[in-house]
Parts: sequence; C-alpha cells; structure tokens
Amino acid sequence: MATKVKKTTTNEAITVEKDNKSILFSVFVAVGLFMIGIFLHQPILQHRFLDWDDQLYVTENPLVLQPKVKSESTIWNTPIALNYHPLTILTLQWDRNRAGDSFLSKQVAKPFLQTNRLIHSLNSSLVFLFLMLFTRGKWFPSIFAAMAFLIHPMHVESVAWVSERKDVLYTLFFLLSAISYLQYIRDKRPIWWIGSFLLFVLACLSKAMAVSLVPVLFLLDEWENRSFKSIGIWKEKIPFVLTGLLVGWIAVDIQAGGNFHGIFSNIEGVKAATGNAAQFGIWERLQYASYGMTQYLFKFFAPLQLSPFYPYPEASINRGTLPIIFPLSVLIFSTLVFLSVWSRRFSKVFFFSFAFYFFTVVLVAQFLSVGLVIMADRYSYVPYIGVGLGVGFGIDWITGSKQLGRYGKWLVMLGFALWWGYKTQTQLKVWKDTESLWRSALEKYPKDGQILANLGNYYGKNGRIEEAASCFEQAIEAKIQNAMVYEGLGNVYGSRNEHQKAAEMFSEAIKIDPRKGSFYFNRGTAYTLFAPKKAIPDFEKSLELLPPAKHAEVFVRIGNTHLQLKEYTKAIASFDRAIALGPPSASVLHDRGVAKFNLGQRAEAIADFKAALQVDPQFQVSRNTLLQLGELK
Repeated sequence: MATKVKKTTTNEAITVEKDNKSILFSVFVAVGLFMIGIFLHQPILQHRFLDWDDQLYVTENPLVLQPKVKSESTIWNTPIALNYHPLTILTLQWDRNRAGDSFLSKQVAKPFLQTNRLIHSLNSSLVFLFLMLFTRGKWFPSIFAAMAFLIHPMHVESVAWVSERKDVLYTLFFLLSAISYLQYIRDKRPIWWIGSFLLFVLACLSKAMAVSLVPVLFLLDEWENRSFKSIGIWKEKIPFVLTGLLVGWIAVDIQAGGNFHGIFSNIEGVKAATGNAAQFGIWERLQYASYGMTQYLFKFFAPLQLSPFYPYPEASINRGTLPIIFPLSVLIFSTLVFLSVWSRRFSKVFFFSFAFYFFTVVLVAQFLSVGLVIMADRYSYVPYIGVGLGVGFGIDWITGSKQLGRYGKWLVMLGFALWWGYKTQTQLKVWKDTESLWRSALEKYPKDGQILANLGNYYGKNGRIEEAASCFEQAIEAKIQNAMVYEGLGNVYGSRNEHQKAAEMFSEAIKIDPRKGSFYFNRGTAYTLFAPKKAIPDFEKSLELLPPAKHAEVFVRIGNTHLQLKEYTKAIASFDRAIALGPPSASVLHDRGVAKFNLGQRAEAIADFKAALQVDPQFQVSRNTLLQLGELK
C-alpha cells in the first residue's frame, strides 16, 4: 500500500514538474515574441503622420489635440471618419497627453506609433497563448501562427499607420475575450464568461469589426465538442449577439451618413465609405469578395505587389468584362470552402482554421462594396491567425512523417520568418511618410484617380503646387468622378489667387458629394474674396455638415464676412458664438473689437483689444490699435 502511494506521488511530482517547465517555456516564448516585435518595428518610430485619415484621427482632431476645450462633441458621442470607436480615440488622446503641449507645434508621430508597436507585439504574445490553450499545448502550430501574425508584411499597415490604432486595439480585447471564453468552457466558472463579455464590449468600442468574435465563439464551442442542442450554449451567446447586432446597426447607420437617431454628432458626408454597392450586381460582388479572400490567402505565402491602396479594376468602373481572375476566384474559393468542410470528417483543425479566417474577413470582403478599395492589407490582421494555425498544423503533419521532421519543420518556419521579415522591412519604408505611401501605390496603379488625388493633395499642402495640379489634371483626364480631385484642384486655383476658378471646382465637388461640409466651407472662403454675399449661405450650410468641434472656426469666418460687408451687429453675434465654444484667439477678440468700435461701442472695443493682448502679448495689430486710441503708452 505504501509503495503504491509513493509511486503515485512520484508520478504526480513528474507531472507537476513537466507542467512547470511547460509554463516557463510558454512565458519564455511569449516574452520572446514580444521583444522581437519591438525590435522588428523599431523603424516606425521615425515615421510621420500620414495625410490619409491621420488628420481626422489626430492632427486635426480637436478631441485629441485640445481635449479640455469646451465643445458639444465628446469622445463618446462623436464618430470619426464615419466610424464609432471611442476607446480608440481615448487611447490616441492619452498619447497626445503623453507627448506634452509641444505636440501642438511639432506633431511628432512617435508617441502614437510607440503604442501601436507595443500593442501589436503584445497581441502576438496573446495569439501564442490563445493557441497554446486552444490546442492544449501544440507547440509548433502555436508558435508558427504567432510568428506569422507578428512579422508578416501584410500587417505593417495596421502597425505603422496611426489611424489603424483601432485594428491593434480591438484585436487585443478580441484575443483576451476569446481566451476568457475558452477558460469558461473548460472550468464553467461564471467569472470567465463575464470577463469574456466585458472584453468583447471593449473590443466593439475599439472597432466594429470586433463583432466577428461572435461566430468565433461558436467555433470554440464546436472545437470543445459542446452540443448545440443544449439551450445553455444559446443563452450564453444572447448578450454577445445582441451587442453585435447593436454595433452593426450603429456602424451601418453612421457609414450611411446618419446620426443614429440623434445620439451622435460629427456626421460629415458619406465620404464614399460605403462605396456604391447598388452599381454592382450580385454576381459582380461575389467575384470581388472571392477575389479579395483568395488574394489574402495567396499573399500569406507570397506577399508580392503589396500596395497601400488596391482599387477596383477599371472594368468595374466602365461596366466592362472583368479579368478572368475574378470568376476564377469564385471557383477557387468555393473549392476551398468545400475542402474545409470535407476535411472535418477526419480532423477539425483545418475546418476551424478556415472558418476562423472566413468569419473574421467576410465583413470586409466587399460583398457590400465597403470603401474605395477591393481589398486592404489591414483586413488580414486577425484572419491570418486562422491561416497561420492551419498552415502550422499542415507543416507539422507533413514533416511529422519524415525522419528529419522534428527539425525540418523548424527550418521551414525559419525560412518563412526570414522571407516575411525581409518583406516587412521593405514594407515599413513604404509607410514612412505620405509621399512614399502614395508614390508606392502609384507605381502599382499609375492611372488610378483616387491615388492621384491623394498624392496631389499631399503636394498641394506642401506648396508643390505644380506637381499637385499635374496629379489632379491626370485624374480628371482619366474621367474619375472623385470629389477630392475637384477639391484639390480648387485649392490649387486658390493658391494661385484664381478664386473664381477655385469656387467652380468646389462646386463640382459638391455636385459629386453634396454632404461634405469642407466643400461648402472652402467654396465660402473662395467667395469671400470676390463675392462675399455668397459666402454666408455656404458657411451656414457647412455648419450643418461639419463636426461641432469645427463650428468655432466656421463662426469666425461668418463673423469676418459680416465684418467685410459692414454688417457689424451680425459680425459681433458670430464672434460671440465662436468665443462661447472655446478659448478665443487674439485675432477673434480683435475683430470683434473692430465691429464694436464701428458701432460706436468704444469702451467695449477697447476691452476686446486689451483681451487680445492678454491672450497673445505679441499680437501687434491690437497693440497698434490701442496706441492709436491712446490706451497704451
């Protein structure tokens, strides 16, 4: 009896020792992945903000730049770039605060990209830990998938682009929620379910794509052999499903230009965020979706011809016959679906891997023509977890039957790592600044109007007027119906002091997208220089469409226009409204003082001139005015 007890105790001790070694090795791998991620993405710390959504998220976003300024809009009721992700904006605000007050003048992207790099590296560790838990300790597939997630060049976009904070952030909570749910399945403690649901909510507040976790949870049930006949499984999912439906409803409404029954503000135009799905038939959309989903799989192995922008084929615009690759993609993807379902007869691994990929990519697979691109590197961020897992198991299975399989599979992984690492370093250079970004895209698609428009806008903002004009003119020659092209050309004419032509171009932009507030604002600004009476209606229209955070600037323009028209009472009213929205600039106070002075309100005018000097002691215009009035010595 004693011998038996001793034997059992010894076996238990050996098991505990093995478990401890396994835990220590898992921690070592997770930390190693994290450190590799930090090192590999070091170059992004020298990158700049991009003139592609970064201005909406950070560099021109008052919620991030000046969070203490009084405004009707807040992080929690303000969609940005037609997306509702308040938690993402909150983290960007934290980074801005971390950068200090000097950020307003320098606008260095480093603090923001440091956080992106940190979260991405942490995500790779979580991918490994999730898959180790999921596979019950299968080392090679877990490490391979985590390595692919960490260093794949298709993921550079999500890390090196400040605006894609939402991608890395929602994935963080997505993975934590999945880990928590898997723990709940295995030990049934309610705390794990509660944690999973709360983390899911945080993921949804980071990016609406987090709703793809709901079908993934059902996949985890299937993997753990839970019976779908059990009512308990369905009850567990009700909060997840209802939350997912609400998030989806909000996303669809906002992207269509709505304000979700008055709850949200800052809805500015449609911005082509939802594309024009009506222009494509069901067969066309099926081809576009299949093309994208097969291309992501192909680029997992051969990440070639990567581009920041993948436009729809020219045939889709001209209503012509699509290239053979599109109908062929439908056949290829349908075959893959069949094979993954068929493989379930022998193993759940490849079915789960493919299903994970499908459910996490299908919402952006262009069935509904979302956005201006047919695919995007960033859309592969979470889906590649499933692909990496399936490929990892495949390599493990193939090499397992070989004599050198034990070492051969690690050599294969090393080969992939070196190949992907090299391509990642190349891709990081593409994202270093706006010019390199759009020039890289233009090399792949030299006649695309949207790319020409974006590159032209960059040239225009940096004073390279002739280069900007060339880009816009090429886009118009290509017969691209893009409001940004006309807006950009309007800005070119404005810089040349050809204000009437500028107004004409802004009018063309308005015809294409009549719900973009900046078009009316820009046309109003042009009108102030040759037909100021026309400017007021445009500025007032822009107030309806621009986010509340920009209203102060509009009221200033309205006030200046009234001042120009010698409508002093109206000018004062507009300046008052601008000042009520936040700390006024010295020029606004001075201009209000000028209006008051012209109405004979000398004392009030002098008070405004003095207030302007208090805001900016170096504001020479107010100083000279006060000297002329004998109020300064």
